[in-house]
Amino acid sequence: RIRSPRPVNVGVRHTKDVTPPESLNMASKPRRKSATADETMAVQELVEGNLRSVGYNVARIPPSKNARRADLLATRETERLIVEVTSKRDDGEYDRALQSAGLALHTLVIAQHGATTKALRGKNAQIRSTPQSAETVRLIWLEAVGPFRESIAQQIEATFYGRVSVPVNWSASGTVETKHKYCYFFDHAACFSMGSVDAILVGYDGKTRMLLNPRDEARALATRETHLAQILNGGGAFVSPFDEEKAGAAFLAHDFPGDRRDDRALEDFMERKYSVRPFLALRMNMMTAGAVIPGKQP
Repeated sequence: RIRSPRPVNVGVRHTKDVTPPESLNMASKPRRKSATADETMAVQELVEGNLRSVGYNVARIPPSKNARRADLLATRETERLIVEVTSKRDDGEYDRALQSAGLALHTLVIAQHGATTKALRGKNAQIRSTPQSAETVRLIWLEAVGPFRESIAQQIEATFYGRVSVPVNWSASGTVETKHKYCYFFDHAACFSMGSVDAILVGYDGKTRMLLNPRDEARALATRETHLAQILNGGGAFVSPFDEEKAGAAFLAHDFPGDRRDDRALEDFMERKYSVRPFLALRMNMMTAGAVIPGKQP
């Protein structure tokens, strides 16, 4: 088992603070909330259909008066899965700002995110309170919906794994030539505090990625060998930080012995570990700006 890095509150680096116009302020700090009841039902039916398409028998788990439970029980041959189904979307402030002010700015952090961590831990608690055997595979299935669904999916991955981006293709002049690798566990990784979840399936636009929990290698392997792999065809993939590192495609910071609040010390440690200089951890933002231009055509 891997010892969890000590949780820290992680911010986003800024080179300069820029205050947007007053008309953009509402959309510049968007809040996210759960989808509508109709949308939630549609997501659950989508997940049920995906499971049945690869041969699982699916039943809805009865609610409990004492604690919230996972939503679905899926069985096939000797496989037994419990699945908590959820969705995540932006709450529409960007669109409302466009309609009311004609200008909007949307910023979404593609890095460890405190509210997302809290939501994932709540789902972990639901799965923990669901009756299960030792062999049961325990899953969260999360569909990202809305206009910013791809960025929401990336934020979930970054939060689950404490992932940052690192430029690795430096030129002789000191500029970077577009190539980056992910560094996992640089920031606090929610996966280490989610011992009741073996994997998160994150989907959008018909693609599904399975984020394996590295806390327990045996359970991660058992999850990977289920028939769920068939759902990942057509653009999906397994995400396994340790496999990516073995293939030379990623960095791992889980073994840093110092204070994780000190980015510079952690970057120095990673420079020595991987002989990458400079080792610069980037916490990315996705920004979308829009304006309504009056004209004859809508």
